[in-house]
Amino acid sequence: MDRPPFVIFAMPRSRSAWLSSFLTYGDWQCAHEELRHVRSLADVQSWLSMPRTGTVETAAAPFWRLLRQFRPDARVLVVMRPAAEVVESFLRLDLRGEGAFDRAQLTRMTRRLEAKLWQIAERWPGAMICRFEDLNDEETCREVFEFCLPYPHDHEWFSRVSTVNIQCSMPALMRYERAYRAQLVLANAEAKQAILQGFHRWRSRSRLELAL
Repeated sequence: MDRPPFVIFAMPRSRSAWLSSFLTYGDWQCAHEELRHVRSLADVQSWLSMPRTGTVETAAAPFWRLLRQFRPDARVLVVMRPAAEVVESFLRLDLRGEGAFDRAQLTRMTRRLEAKLWQIAERWPGAMICRFEDLNDEETCREVFEFCLPYPHDHEWFSRVSTVNIQCSMPALMRYERAYRAQLVLANAEAKQAILQGFHRWRSRSRLELAL
């Protein structure tokens, strides 16, 4: 029987693209920012049904409860980085004329994400937590590798990829978001509604159990 999928909820600017490459190994494929391709919850369910798959996501933390509905057996890793460091990292990026970041808005966004990640870490059974800076350490990467994948740590593989600076293109991501904004807004609304419905079902069950 195949192992369940793994989902890595990470702060932005926390080596998420590198993790995707590091954890694409053997028969397993680790995606990066798969959420941006989702147009409906059916897409999420289909993706999570695939064998030997994982993903690293920096925008999915607000929707973590959907994973509990669709794949409660998923293995979850949380990668933390202080919000202030994330903000400074964003502000150093060259956006090549695609826009500009507002420090105050960026700070609010990253702090909300940081809070959500701590929520996941506290509430997901068996979740693993690691710090951004510890991903430079092979022992931490060994733990991450063996937590996510059904293989023993491969020192040679780590040595090959550890020195490679892998980053996604922020200008390209911004162009993508503008082009697909309408579809992303609809998918976001569907996800929020599903979370709300799930909460109401949980509250109804809790009240029934108390009554009994």
